Amino acid sequence: MSSPLKYTPLDPEAEEIRILTLLPSDTEDNDDAIVCCMLQIVSLRDSPKYEALSYVWGDPTVPKGVMVDGQRVQVTVNLENALRRLRCNTKRQL
Repeated sequence: MSSPLKYTPLDPEAEEIRILTLLPSDTEDNDDAIVCCMLQIVSLRDSPKYEALSYVWGDPTVPKGVMVDGQRVQVTVNLENALRRLRCNTKRQL
């Protein structure tokens, strides 16, 4: 079951946006591992690096689950598929 993410308002004076960081798969089989992400608030004044992806496509009545900050969130099948294909297959050594 999904639980709602805690909503934190953005500060328009600080020119804040939300960035979803797509985490790498923790298994070799990218097709089986659940998609995991982290959500952060950043200021555009800090020139954050990001790529944009539209998330309002697909049938919202047929959702798939992804993990955001450790909580399961329902998204469209199309978005889950896109995130799955965009993420790295395995954790990288830092």
